[in-house]
Amino acid sequence: MVAYIIAANTAAPDSHITKRVVLSAVVIVISVVMDLLLKLVSTNSGGASPLNKEDAVLWADLTVSAVISFSVFAAGSVKSATFNQGQLLALVGVVVFSFAVIPTYVRWYGLDATGTPHLWRGIIIPNVLGCLTVGVAINYGVNFAG
Repeated sequence: MVAYIIAANTAAPDSHITKRVVLSAVVIVISVVMDLLLKLVSTNSGGASPLNKEDAVLWADLTVSAVISFSVFAAGSVKSATFNQGQLLALVGVVVFSFAVIPTYVRWYGLDATGTPHLWRGIIIPNVLGCLTVGVAINYGVNFAG
């Protein structure tokens, strides 16, 4: 994720790259911690393990948050005339990637015959893709905001 964000910001000064990478990491960590805490609190059933393998599937929450925040930044920038075609393509790309590519990948490769997610193909890889989506949304969102 960090390498992708840095590569997307090669024209920006180093301080801007560092800020965007740190901002991306902070948003991802806070989102994951809050998601797991909410799952832990809502599923604690006494003697049973409060979290299971399916609770580690975080990509859906990450991508929805990224698309919503990215859309808000984009809508705000339309009035200030800082919205360009590249940013529009990035927004469309994030939406398509989040709502078509990742779910299709998970459906085809991430689940076994019973619908249980595989560790790597169903949990880790989609979560990394969700983190990339957040990184792209923050990168272009920061560009929208100025």
